[in-house]
Amino acid sequence: MPDASTPAITDPNRSPKIIIIGGGFAGATAAKSLERHLRSAEIHLLSAENHLTYNPLLPEVVGASV
Repeated sequence: MPDASTPAITDPNRSPKIIIIGGGFAGATAAKSLERHLRSAEIHLLSAENHLTYNPLLPEVVGASV
């Protein structure tokens, strides 16, 4: 049971905290959409990589046809 110093989940003065696990296309798109719609929310995107690879273009890059 939370004590008096712990804020309640329904506290209207508290901004929501959202954690998205996985930084693939779905995670990045979800974070971008949530950031646009929920300006007051804290959004954290957790991913093992610090980059996003757009796989459909990899053959063109290898073939230097971009």
